Order: sequence, then C-alpha cells, then structure tokens
Amino acid sequence: MRVLRTLVPALAAAALALPLAASGAAHADGSFVTSGTARADGSAGAGTAGTEMFGNTTFDNGRPDPWGGNDIDVRVENGELVARVPTGRADGEPGGVPSWDRSIRHDGLAFTAGQQYKLSFDARTSRDVAAIASVYTFQGQYIPEWDNAIVLTPETRRVELTITLHRSVSDVSVGLQLGTSGPAYDIALDNFSLTPVTEG
Repeated sequence: MRVLRTLVPALAAAALALPLAASGAAHADGSFVTSGTARADGSAGAGTAGTEMFGNTTFDNGRPDPWGGNDIDVRVENGELVARVPTGRADGEPGGVPSWDRSIRHDGLAFTAGQQYKLSFDARTSRDVAAIASVYTFQGQYIPEWDNAIVLTPETRRVELTITLHRSVSDVSVGLQLGTSGPAYDIALDNFSLTPVTEG
C-alpha cells in the first residue's frame, strides 16, 4: 500500500514538471494525445466497438449524474460539469490529501483485456494542475487498473487518452484524481467520451 501512496503523487508531480507536449502528441488546435497501459490479469466483459460507454457526456440536461465527486461537490453550470477543489498539501505532508481522495468519477464501467479504448474530454482549471486520469476500484483502498498523469490549465483543452488494460474488469470507475498540492482551484469539464476502438 505504501507503493500506491507514493506512486500516484509522483506521477502527478512529474506531469506538472514537464511541458504539455511531453505528455503526448500535440495537435494544432491545442489538444493532445497520450497513452498508457495497465497491469495484471483476470476476466469479465465490456462494450461494442464504437459504442459510447458514458451515461452523460455533455450535461446539456443540467444534471451531473451519473458523474459524482469524492470529497468534492460537483454540479452543472452552463452545460459544463464544474467543481471547486479545496486547498491541499501533498500526501505525506502534515494534513496532506492523497490525489485519489479528491476526484470526479463515473462508476459502473467494464473493460475487456487487450481492447483499446479512447477516453476524451474538454477541461480547464483556474490554475495549472497536475491531475491523474485513471481506471480504478476502491475497496478500502485505491486500486488503479490504469492511470495516466495529465496537466490541466486555464486554457480549455481537448484531452485524448488511449486506455488498454491487461485484464478484463467490471464495475470499475473512470475518474480524474484531483487532490494536489497548492491553493484551491476550479475545474470545468465537458464533452466526455469513452468508446472501444474499432480495429482496422
């Protein structure tokens, strides 16, 4: 468990220290693509190639569900999912808050081993933030199946990530782990998508 408590903050710190382009391939419109691969072994099942897996992607209905927050109150404003992330200190510091203790997530998802998935969303924050996108479960402790450090900024960016898991899993969450060192900040998210990638 000590490994998890040091690995996640280290990923986030590394993301903030690097230029955005180092996190992936930059596009002309300012969006970027990164990729990551999970670990371990097992079995379950997940959706059809090209089928949207998220239950709410644009928040045009004015409701956040099935998205929720952990130690963060999420709401919809002007068609975006928004939240205020409280002041925090790095895990290990007095009063520190682990990254996974403050998150925005979508529960009840399933992934098939070896299948590629495309996760994308628009994001902006009121200051530069090192965050972590992850596929995970919480069973008394944070257990990541896949994670990828990202940098969020006051400029709205299209984030695109490729997810591949080494084992099939069901009833897991996709989330943004947002607990980080520094002052409180605001986050706005929109136009989510999670789809299995069609081969060929």
